[in-house]
Amino acid sequence: MIALPGKATKSGFFFLRSRVVFFSVLSFFLFCISLLLKRISHFSLSLGKMKISEKHLHSVIPKPHDSDEDDPKVELNEDDEVVNLEAVTERLATDLKLTVLKGTEGEEGEGDKTDYNGSGMAKKYAEAKTHEWRNLIETYTFLQLAKDGKGEARISANAIVDLACGEGHYTRALRKAFPTATRVVGVDIAEEMVLMAREKEKNKPIGITYVVQDVKDEAGAKDEERFDLATAAWLLVYCKTKTELKEMCKAVANYVKPGGRFLTIITNPQLAFDSEGTPQSVLPGETQTNVLSRYAKYGFTVTVPSETPQEGDRIQWSIKTSKGPLLIDNYYIPRDAYKDSLFEAGFEKIKFHPFELDPKSEGLGRNFAISPFSHLEDADSNDKKEFYQEFLDYPPALVIECWKSGGKKK
Repeated sequence: MIALPGKATKSGFFFLRSRVVFFSVLSFFLFCISLLLKRISHFSLSLGKMKISEKHLHSVIPKPHDSDEDDPKVELNEDDEVVNLEAVTERLATDLKLTVLKGTEGEEGEGDKTDYNGSGMAKKYAEAKTHEWRNLIETYTFLQLAKDGKGEARISANAIVDLACGEGHYTRALRKAFPTATRVVGVDIAEEMVLMAREKEKNKPIGITYVVQDVKDEAGAKDEERFDLATAAWLLVYCKTKTELKEMCKAVANYVKPGGRFLTIITNPQLAFDSEGTPQSVLPGETQTNVLSRYAKYGFTVTVPSETPQEGDRIQWSIKTSKGPLLIDNYYIPRDAYKDSLFEAGFEKIKFHPFELDPKSEGLGRNFAISPFSHLEDADSNDKKEFYQEFLDYPPALVIECWKSGGKKK
């Protein structure tokens, strides 16, 4: 039977229209379901965040053991954004810092004081002394002052004490500089350092006695036990306050005879005002610091506060060694405070001397022949004056020279 064209067209139209309506309704239904599911998911996520905020996050931000302050709770707004992010982050950073410090207690560069009895510290310290500038600039300047007194007649010293002697670098140098001295003593609180010094004395005896002792323990020294010359390279820099500095200077004064001299090396306080450093990232609540990389070519860098320094602010030296960087913490104290503290301890004619380059340094041969830490781009260059000019223009350290009052007038 042949279908009529008119009927076929009409039935096809109704069939097509029914399909369109069906899919339209289905699409709308699916859209409603998806919208409902999204709402449910959003509500669940919000509820989950609230639970995390009130329980889990609260539990992983514990208060420090030495604090009575309540732990901050995470607070969310209607858009599920943390509204007290700063408080939470600060507490988390504080606890993280406490955990890190606790886990690294005793290592150099962490905590309040540099621990010279730490693992490998003594060896790093001894190796750091081999940097070229330590010989051509620091040691040269220190020994010139010890022997000549800068303007005074050539100085003699019958009894010499090297305080904070470390592994004996300057103690041995002073022994050689004053061959007629009848008594040369090295004193250091770090047993590991003294053991190294004694070992070197045992292998090559030159007449030095080393003692493990806190410098302050000699406060009751008698006049006949005191010394013509006392040195303390890098001792006063560990004082964090003016009060500590005054106490240390008084302790040092007890080692020196009336009319005797005291020499020490300090980190140049002016470093703390150097704005040419590279800003260093720190945890919230910590002092922003700058790394003075101008000294990197000499084998070390110095980290200083980026803001106006305050008494006790940390100044950290990082000296390259083959065993990793040697981190040494010094503390900012104004230059005048050093002078005032020494004066109150009984010293006079207090002078600050800048470092000088050994004039005989030219023509010493290839730079790395002196030390593997010269860090010169051209190892064949002997132009030491040009190479160290920036070091001398921006001296990272100074030498202090003073005389114990009560001696004969010179």
